[in-house]
This record gives sequence, C-alpha cells and structure tokens, in this order.
Amino acid sequence: MPTTDEKNGTMLQFLKTWPGIITQILVLVSTLLGLLKMCDLLPTAEWQKAKQDVTPLKVEPGKITYETIPYYLKNNVGLETRDNPLYWFKFWVQNRTNADLVVRITFQLHERADVPVVVRHPDDNVFTIPKSKDDAWWPSPPVEPRFEFTAEEVKDTVLNVNVEILSWDRKTSYYANPARIKILSKNKFTWDIRTPEGGMVSRDFLAASLTAWVFSEENAVRKRTGEILSRFRTSDGAPQLVDRWFEACFENLFKGVEGIDVDAETEGRKLFQRDIVEIRPTGQVLAQREASPLEAALLIGALSRQAVLQSGNVKNVMGKEELRVVLFSLPEDETILAWSFKKGDWEGISMNDAPGGDYRLNKEKTRIRLEKLMRMEPGLVDALSSKGVFVDKRKRLLAVDLKKAKRDYGIQGLP
Repeated sequence: MPTTDEKNGTMLQFLKTWPGIITQILVLVSTLLGLLKMCDLLPTAEWQKAKQDVTPLKVEPGKITYETIPYYLKNNVGLETRDNPLYWFKFWVQNRTNADLVVRITFQLHERADVPVVVRHPDDNVFTIPKSKDDAWWPSPPVEPRFEFTAEEVKDTVLNVNVEILSWDRKTSYYANPARIKILSKNKFTWDIRTPEGGMVSRDFLAASLTAWVFSEENAVRKRTGEILSRFRTSDGAPQLVDRWFEACFENLFKGVEGIDVDAETEGRKLFQRDIVEIRPTGQVLAQREASPLEAALLIGALSRQAVLQSGNVKNVMGKEELRVVLFSLPEDETILAWSFKKGDWEGISMNDAPGGDYRLNKEKTRIRLEKLMRMEPGLVDALSSKGVFVDKRKRLLAVDLKKAKRDYGIQGLP
C-alpha cells in the first residue's frame, strides 16, 4: 500500500504534466475546428440566427380583414352560403408547441359623440388551438362582433379586431395583432369592396345585395301596405291583379299633397356615376317624403313583398315563381321597376317619370323602352333566369330579379 510520501509524489508529478495535457487538448480542438470549417460544417452566424427564428407557431394574418364593410351588409357577413364571400376575418395558425394554445379575440368599435352605437360583446371569443399534427393549419372559427348603430345619421367608423395567441396557462403571449375594418355608415352602397384574400367582391353579389332594402323589416312599410290593401280589390286574375297593384302603389305614393317627391337629378345617388351611393331605408323614405328613383323602386318592391305577406289573394299571384319583379338601372340613369310572367311580355314603370305623371302613359312608354332593351341585350333575360342578376358597369346597366337574387345569394334585410 502506497505511503503518504509516495501519494504526494504522484500528485506532484501529475500537476507538473497537466499543462502539457491541456495544451494537447487545445491543439486537438483547434485542429478539429479547422477541419469542420474546411468541410463547411462549422455552425455559422447565419445558422445560429436561423435557429433563433424558429418560433413555436406560425400565423397567417394576411387573410385577416376587409379594408371596408358597408353597414348595410352587416347581416350578411359570416353567413355560409354558396355565393356569399363575406366574413369579418379569418386567420390560420400552425401550433408547433408541445401543448394546446389559446386564442383570444376582442372587438373595439370607435365610440364618438357623433357615432351613437351599442356594442354587445359575445362571451365565446376564447378558443383552443390544438397542437398541429403533420404541420396542419388550424383555421379560426367564425366570430361576429355584436354592435348596432342607434341613430339614422352616423358617420363612418372603425372596428378594431384584436387577436392574441397565448400559452395554455396564459403566461406567455406568442402573438398579438390588431386588424382594422372601416365600417361605412348606414345607407351607403359601394361597388368597391375587397375580400379578405385581396380580391374584389363580385358585382353580381353586390347587385343582388340591393334586395336588402326590399326585404328589411320596416314598420312604416307594413302600415302603408295595409292602407293600400284596404282600398285594393284582390279578386282579379293574375295579370290584372299585378297591374292594379302597381297602379295602386303608384297612385298612393306619388299623387296628392302627401305624395313622395322623386328627384331624378340627385347626382349623389346615381348608381354607376359615384363610388359610394346613398340609399335610404324604405321607412325613412316614407317619413321624409322624398326619394331618388332607385329609392322609389326599392320602396315599391318592399310594399309588394309586404302585400304578399299580408294578403292571401295577393300571395296566390305575386308570391309564385311565375311572376318576376325586376329592378332595372339603365345607362341614362333611369330606374325602372318591371314585372313579367314567365315567357311573357315585360311591363314596368319608370321611377324617373313618377312624380306628376300618369300611370298608364308611364307604363306604355316603359314597355317600349324594355322591348328595345331586350333586343339590344339578348343575354340579359338568360342571366336573370340563371342567377337573378345582370351587371355591366361599363354600360351602366343593371338588372336584379328581387326574389331570385335575394334567395340565391342569401341576402338578408337591413340591420
């Protein structure tokens, strides 16, 4: 067994040789690094940065929002229909962590003194993002901001959509990004709306959306319809009943001291001459007793819809598919409300000539105008039959079958 002196001697000898060992190790490491560098295997600064950039999740927020939403389309946003391109926002997340994540979505509408609004926050704006399998993307669920304006005249405003992605324990925030949606004030129609993917919303859909004014629920329209029906004979046959109904509307709305003044020279409301067109609700038109030709046509369409709801005899004729009621906007900024039975002749009345005019003379003049239009645009009737709309913005020509366009495009009434 070694003595204490022998142990001390061995340790002393080891300490004397340790610097040489260290030196040999350093030389070996230096040689190895040199070989790695020569073989381009040494981790570079760029490689280190790339490693740092690997995040636990990926988010595609580029598909998050519209630039603009007109308030009149609020009831259509988020509806899952075949031809409806509208939703408030969507985004996709790839969760590459080892646990579920949480996404929290909140809304904030700019509330100013000139924007009276009620905001109702839903309670279900927190969702779980499961861990991605095979790098799958998780789509955000549809979420609707609950708000409504509480006055007729309000200015444009902005809706903020705040999206935050958190760890399951809510202690770590991986992502926080607000989206901004411009909300056009009530009564504004525009042809310029982009989808969240960046494309344009189709003109066919926007043309069909004009039926929102016809199918909105207005107490004043229901009341006025009842007044007209109370003095209206409903026992005639189909063509006679339809003709007499539109004549009754014409006489009730535009004749006498209480008649509605139709201003055909209202530049701000011409459908194809401006980017944004003002279209007031039908109840407001009745209350203010003034209208553009377009507003007047939509008002008669709304009265006709209510007549179908209020009268069984009217429903038996005007509620059937054989009757088509079509809104026309023509190149000369003329608005016509027309009707036709399937494979029959077209009749109609011009809203531009409504004030002070005679119904029979108006209808005869409009019939000739429609016959000429059908000859010049042979594809118009086929388009109305197949999809309920025809739009040629270059020619400033539009036609909307009020019933078919509403049904096929899933248009809802005004909010």
